[in-house]
Amino acid sequence: MQKKVLIVGAKGMLGQALVQVFAKDIRYAVSEWDREEIDVTDASDAEDKIWTLSPDIIINASAYNAVDACEENDEEYVKAVGLNGEAPVFLVRVAKRIGALLVHYSTDYVFGDAPVIDDGFSEDATPLPNCRYAQSKLLGEKGVASVGGKYYIIRLSKLFGKPGASAIGKKSFFEAMLEAGKTKDEVNVVDDEMSCFTYAPDLAQASKDLVESEDAYGIYHLINESPVTWYDGVVELYKQAGFSIKVVPVTSETFPRPAKRPKFSVLRNTRRPLLRPYQEALGEFLSQA
Repeated sequence: MQKKVLIVGAKGMLGQALVQVFAKDIRYAVSEWDREEIDVTDASDAEDKIWTLSPDIIINASAYNAVDACEENDEEYVKAVGLNGEAPVFLVRVAKRIGALLVHYSTDYVFGDAPVIDDGFSEDATPLPNCRYAQSKLLGEKGVASVGGKYYIIRLSKLFGKPGASAIGKKSFFEAMLEAGKTKDEVNVVDDEMSCFTYAPDLAQASKDLVESEDAYGIYHLINESPVTWYDGVVELYKQAGFSIKVVPVTSETFPRPAKRPKFSVLRNTRRPLLRPYQEALGEFLSQA
């Protein structure tokens, strides 16, 4: 019998990669829900819909990620808390009630103000957010853990891949820099923020592998290996793309933004097989661009 998989946020960058990975496996029957099908901030309506479907696995790939908007606007912060902090708690409660597994995604930003650990933050490191967006994501993490049941919280960072089909989908950093490289002779790129890139198709496959592993429930870090700065990433991008563009390293103060970004938020994967280096994933991304 096929397992029912509900993917929430199915039109986003990660959501569409998850759909592709699970849909090609005949052991799964995939339901692709996005904003048109479900509002996860409307607990009553959403619960009825999920209860009717009664999935075996709920994967929450929806999120509020307007980092600067929620930092400077209280109404936007309320939206962030609703989608990032409260909705995951509702989803894990529903999952627990119907005996389903919940997979929920979080971010390296939860370590924004944490003391630097040279080799990166392991899954049990203590988070310390330094912006409202990160606070909303940590609320979701803590809420899911407090409800318990069957759940995986997966932290990622610097997601890139094919742009989502959603009307509110954002282009990845690499996509934006490719466009800049076609029109500019020189670009300034931040070189004092260190973390790991995460390729959406690799994360989707790693998420499926985790679900099938039946490893202990809890927090996992699934990122592509080789931590770098934004500057390092662009140098590699243009090298692989064959662009002859001058890339100038600058500090984050060059681009002042309302929300603080982590200076160091390298995630260390200590619990699962390592994902390939981001350079290899970037080559695949470029071959499909």
